[in-house]
Amino acid sequence: MRPRFFVVVVLFALSLALDQVTKYFVHVGFHLYERVVVIPDFLNITLVTNEGTAFGLFNALGPKTLFVISIVALVVMLFVYVRHSLRNVEVAYGLALVAGGAIGNQFDRVRLGYVIDFIDFHYYDRFVWPTFNFADVVICIGVALMLFGLLRRTVEQGAKVEEKAG
Repeated sequence: MRPRFFVVVVLFALSLALDQVTKYFVHVGFHLYERVVVIPDFLNITLVTNEGTAFGLFNALGPKTLFVISIVALVVMLFVYVRHSLRNVEVAYGLALVAGGAIGNQFDRVRLGYVIDFIDFHYYDRFVWPTFNFADVVICIGVALMLFGLLRRTVEQGAKVEEKAG
């Protein structure tokens, strides 16, 4: 099934817009480290800054290095899009989500020097997940979609090879 370019553009635009809108409201409405409990002992909205990548990884690399890595990643995504997504709807839609999230975080880095994170999941004090944002969510969903699409395609191609051999 061929992906519809319109859907790819809408997924990209929605993921980027929702990321930037949610960050804007948290950034202007909260003080740094201010916390609002949404679900006690499970979910808070907490404004934190992140100079690393998703979930605070690679903080020590610095913003310039992360900027270069992000640009290289976007070029690789463009290559994957051209190579695989014309025939694979999951890869196309996944790439749209990853690109929207990555560019949303990149906007923060360029504009502010850091990324705004605010989704704070935890289970009492036994399990605390690093604070993240909507861009991180759509990046993870996009990567999962792409992997599913690539694996599905690999399995389908293996079945076709077996049919021809048998």
